[in-house]
Amino acid sequence: MSLIVEQVYIFFYAVLAGVIIAFLYDVLRIKRRAIKTNVVILSIEDIIYWLLSAIIVFLTVYNSNDGQMRGFIFLGNILGVTLYLSVFSRLVIASSMMIINFIKKVLLFIWKVVTYPFRLIFKILSVPLRFIGGCFGKLGRLLFGLFGKAARKAKGVAIGRLKKVKLWSRFKRKVRKKT
Repeated sequence: MSLIVEQVYIFFYAVLAGVIIAFLYDVLRIKRRAIKTNVVILSIEDIIYWLLSAIIVFLTVYNSNDGQMRGFIFLGNILGVTLYLSVFSRLVIASSMMIINFIKKVLLFIWKVVTYPFRLIFKILSVPLRFIGGCFGKLGRLLFGLFGKAARKAKGVAIGRLKKVKLWSRFKRKVRKKT
């Protein structure tokens, strides 16, 4: 094979590596649109992406050109990224997000179907339990108020601990008044 044909193949490998790098970036963008994460996870994802990109470029140079760095390899990478982003990126992201949103809707529907009997039992039992809670006053709301507002505030807290909290808040108010 002649030297020019060999370099054309190397250039095409570099273009292909650029397309792969841009596709990986689109996968990262799709993941970020589908799943919201915090800044630390985003930073870790960025580091992983750039490490993968560096490995792809290194493997491309190593396998196609025996590790010899040439300027046209980087031009090929840039051309591959540019071609992918201008031709395929919107299509890949739009179709992927459409598929992901469809899957989310299907899973949400399945979740609603599976939990419907439990929600129905909850609604049926909440009426008599609220009535019983109203009959017993505050103690009834604490004991039977698992479905009410009082339970959300005092869930898992014993009556004795409530008294301690009340005493502590009174003590804090007195200290604030004195200062």
